Parts: sequence; C-alpha cells; structure tokens
Amino acid sequence: FPERKTFQYNYYTHLTDTTALTLLFEYDNCSSKVFDSIKSAIGKIPAPKTPFEPDATKKASTTPNVDLRAKFFMVRSGVLGAIHRARPREASLAPWCQGQRAFLVCPTISPAYLGKVLGAVNKVMRDVSKQAESSATKKVPALNLLVGLADGNRVLPAAQIQALTKVPELDTLRAQVVGMLEGQGRSLVGVLSQAGGGALFRTLQGLEAGMKEGAGGA
Repeated sequence: FPERKTFQYNYYTHLTDTTALTLLFEYDNCSSKVFDSIKSAIGKIPAPKTPFEPDATKKASTTPNVDLRAKFFMVRSGVLGAIHRARPREASLAPWCQGQRAFLVCPTISPAYLGKVLGAVNKVMRDVSKQAESSATKKVPALNLLVGLADGNRVLPAAQIQALTKVPELDTLRAQVVGMLEGQGRSLVGVLSQAGGGALFRTLQGLEAGMKEGAGGA
C-alpha cells in the first residue's frame, strides 16, 4: 500500500479491533454536506454514561479519559476489505466491503444512546431526501445500515443492531438481577444451603453482596 493507504489500513484495523461497536453503512448520492449534517446531529447528543465497573477505582489511575461519543465518517471499502478477508468468518466484514461505505464507531455500547444516534441519522436522511426529491436533480441521498461488529470479534446483522437499541442499560440489568436475588432467588439459595451446597451458597452470597455494592455506588 502507498503511505496514505497504509495509514488507513492501520487505522481501520485499530478501530475494528478495539471499538465496542462498529457499524458499517452503504451510501449513495451523499455529499460532504450530508455527512457534515450527520456528524453535527450526532454531536448534539449527550455522551453516554460509563457503566459502573466494580474495579473502576483501580483503573482510574491508569485509564485516560475517553470520549464516548459516536463518530461517523466514510471509509475506503478496498482497504477495509483487505483487512477483513483474512479474518475468521464470524468476525469479518469482507462480504460487505464493496461500494461506498461509511463507519459509525461507538466506544461503548449503550442501547439508549445508540437508539438516539440512529434516530438522529435517520432524521437527517429523511430531511435531505425530501429536499432532493423537490429539486431538479432527483438524485436522492441514501444511507443504509448493513452490519455491525461487536468488540472486534462478532458480526451483528442490522436487525440485531436495531433490537439492541431496545435492551435495558447494563446498570439497569444489574439492578434487576440484584432484585431477583433479593426476591425469588432467596428461596433457591435457601434450598441449596439446606441441601449441603455450602460452597455454592457462599458463592451466591458473595455475588449478591458484590452486585449490591456495585449498584449502590453507580
């Protein structure tokens, strides 16, 4: 590769390997003005909150502040395809690397935030499409979500990505599990304790205490 493509190769590799969620779009008749409108719309959405991590205090001194907002930009499909052709099928974007492509990268997976971002993107596209339809050119901009890549190792179809936007936040799920342990889960713990499952009983108690502590500090 020439120097510029080598840089892109390394950059795309880094993104798809380290980003929590990478979405691949195909586009047509999208000018730089359309892309700028999408970036502006995404930039107006407040960044998602970082999910509570039990060992966050240990990581605080070593992990720099990271911008958790999503970023949208066009990519060279030829360079991206060269990266992913050598990857395992379940982690490869190669089948979708032909034509005009764009990335939406999310440093963290927040269902609520992702839903807002995709909603903002769709609104921009609806607006510019209406404007194009009323113009003389009739070249209507199009932008379609093709596929996603989670944690660099799992391909997600577009339908699963849309479903992801309706999943509760991680902290909400954690609180629900704590509630379950405090309620019906206690009967199971009691049965296990009486049946002599002492080790498992202590493990469940430790898990419950840890999750309560995590939920209280979130």
